[in-house]
Amino acid sequence: MIINENYKLESDSSNITLLERNVVSGKRGRPPLKEVGEVYWTPIAYFSNPQKALCYLVQKEINGTGMRDLKTIVDKISKLEKLINSLHGLPTLSDTPEKH
Repeated sequence: MIINENYKLESDSSNITLLERNVVSGKRGRPPLKEVGEVYWTPIAYFSNPQKALCYLVQKEINGTGMRDLKTIVDKISKLEKLINSLHGLPTLSDTPEKH
């Protein structure tokens, strides 16, 4: 299942795998197995269900902001919430009951 242009989920009988899109950029001292510019997907984490994979992706993206300022973090959360809301068939962040 494609999440966006940079991430997708795949599954087997045991795991949900989060994969990240990569592009071959050049040679690194040995002959490349793929052509420069070719897209390939790299597994970055394994989960027991899609919800946990999406929660991890949100955390990864927020941490990737460098925590420069609150506006950057809030903008990233808003963008990710819209992405998650656009995925059909999965609970959205706003559907999750709050725990006190």
